[in-house]
Amino acid sequence: MSKRGEHSRRAALGLVVAGLCGACDNVQPVGDLEVVWRLAGRTCQDARIDEIKALLYDFTSVNPVYEASAPCAAGQLTLDEVPTGRYALVLQGLEADGCWTHTARTDGVRIVADQTAKAPRLLLARRNRSLGVGWPFANQLTCAENAVSQMTIEVVVNGRLERTVPARCQDAPALIPDVPPGTLRLVVTGFDEAGIAVAQGRLAVGDPGLSCAERADVSVPLTLCLEPGC
Repeated sequence: MSKRGEHSRRAALGLVVAGLCGACDNVQPVGDLEVVWRLAGRTCQDARIDEIKALLYDFTSVNPVYEASAPCAAGQLTLDEVPTGRYALVLQGLEADGCWTHTARTDGVRIVADQTAKAPRLLLARRNRSLGVGWPFANQLTCAENAVSQMTIEVVVNGRLERTVPARCQDAPALIPDVPPGTLRLVVTGFDEAGIAVAQGRLAVGDPGLSCAERADVSVPLTLCLEPGC
């Protein structure tokens, strides 16, 4: 081979090597993450949780950058080859039909290159949900026609008064955020301009009907009270 040909071959080989090294420089180091979960005094079967989905968020997007899943009864899973950095870890407890009923979160996950990090052991809890409450009148008249101006909505969860929410009658439905899971009872009372209760309705809803949706909408029919004050 001539000296010129040899020089060209070496130059080409140098470019290939440089290209390979450049590609190596762009490879982000990775590590693994061990995730362990538990339920407070209950089994997965008791809680009707079939699968656990683990999602990692890198604080730059609402979308997860990594996800994996395992049977709830396994109690743990490992996320392999996660890019190094800091993450929030969210666990979703899913029923057999995919309904997301339980959750847990930690923001303190740090992945180090070529190491296995261990997330804090997470306690799965039932998800809160938003509640939309409407109050149609049984006589099919409007708020003004029934002389009702203000409302209160008593939210009772598992027999305990969670909160009382005020609202204007014409603003139905009222949106109530962060309602805990459990058997739900609502007491909706309508008041006239003088602040006297003149209409009321009650509704009890079993938890299974509300556990899956992020927002549940219910309607509490109102009837006029026989006497002022209800």
